[in-house]
Amino acid sequence: MRGLDAAPPGLSFGLKPAGSALALWLPLLAGAILLPVWLRAGLIILGGAVLLALPGDSARIALVAAGAIGLLALPLPEEWRRQLPRLVGAALALAILATPALVGPVLRQGFPADELPASAAHRMLVWNFTAERIEEAPLAGWGLESSRQIPGAKGPPSEKLLARFFLEGPDVAPWIRTSELLPLHPHNASLQLWLELGILGAMMGALLAMLIGREAGKTEWPGVGAAMLTCFGVTAMLSFGVWQEWWIGAQLLALAAVAALPSPAWRR
Repeated sequence: MRGLDAAPPGLSFGLKPAGSALALWLPLLAGAILLPVWLRAGLIILGGAVLLALPGDSARIALVAAGAIGLLALPLPEEWRRQLPRLVGAALALAILATPALVGPVLRQGFPADELPASAAHRMLVWNFTAERIEEAPLAGWGLESSRQIPGAKGPPSEKLLARFFLEGPDVAPWIRTSELLPLHPHNASLQLWLELGILGAMMGALLAMLIGREAGKTEWPGVGAAMLTCFGVTAMLSFGVWQEWWIGAQLLALAAVAALPSPAWRR
């Protein structure tokens, strides 16, 4: 970005992943025990402020959710604190299994989405299309990485579909009328697992979430693990594709880092 006279139009597409990675790693500062408590708290607040200033609603929502879980962990007794990441992992597993059954009927009925941000309104169209395709192949799915090639995915929404979500008015962003029904991936990990791998893939994803939660509860900083798992879960349900390499790498770095944090009693 150095030397640029003005921000290029596509800059936000690079800042959004950066914001999501920042939100995912920010809780690690709580376990940086070489730093005094006041400095750790200040850095977390500063990082949160920077994140809120960056583009990307998904990262902001993930930050708020992770912060709430992290604050909830602070006053808990040690044995309860260790249960928190396990509960978060179980909740994520339940979300993975239940999302199509929960969102499918709602989207089939439709609702006013014209008051939502344009990206969120388009997300409703994407999720509706994905839920319909899941119903056509619920057991084995359409195949790994098939989101890019689902029949009808590249077509624009019909006038009937736009009307179902109240997106036919003059105040609606014009690009929604010509947008693809499924660009690249569903922007929801649960729906993508169901779409591509069917119920077996969804069950494997749910099991993985529970195992990660269980292992996070064994670390020296289970509250940090719970906050990071919450952040990952929220982001996964709102944003990136399941198989995006940089996102998988960010998650692996987060898991390795929280496992390597020293004991809170190390300085005593």
